[in-house]
Amino acid sequence: MLGLGKEAVIEFARKNGYVMVRGWKPGENGYLLAEKPRGQVPPLALGQGAVVRMEKKGVVYGMAVIFKELLRKTNLCLFAFQDDVIARTLRDEERVQCLLPAAIRRANSQAAPLGSGIIVDLSKGGLRLVARSPMHIEPGSELSVSFHPGGMGFVDRQKIRLMRVNGSGGRFEYAAQFVDVDKKNAKLLDEYFAFCKAWTI
Repeated sequence: MLGLGKEAVIEFARKNGYVMVRGWKPGENGYLLAEKPRGQVPPLALGQGAVVRMEKKGVVYGMAVIFKELLRKTNLCLFAFQDDVIARTLRDEERVQCLLPAAIRRANSQAAPLGSGIIVDLSKGGLRLVARSPMHIEPGSELSVSFHPGGMGFVDRQKIRLMRVNGSGGRFEYAAQFVDVDKKNAKLLDEYFAFCKAWTI
């Protein structure tokens, strides 16, 4: 999937850079070996989360990783991850533009929300949310989202993985992928997409 000796995009600290992939192993205790990031990105810090993506034959592969250490003998960066690689085709998914208030929490947390905002773009794969205040969360973070899809029910603490953060001043944009969507939430989303399609002029 990820090609050895191929260039991949790495995203962290709200900036994109590039890394050359030198080795990787998927699985519960997976790892990725790559050269130091290049481009307009700051130096990596130990424990920092990032997202690595690579396109291959019309499919985008991606993983959320954590920087563990710099291997001095090889000068390669060691990243760790615990989830399978996410693969998505470049075909457009069914998506709708919307204005749905939503609350964001840490995954599996019953605590008060980290923040709230408006979902402006929704698909079966994920969402894009705009907030007025920063939530101080980094790409790769495991979170949950709660919202009412068009008054048809309540999506409660659906797990998401933060993929991208942009913004400054009074507008902050968060893009996330759904993780392990349960049957109830999947049904609510299908009903909402059907409703939007029927009422699109």
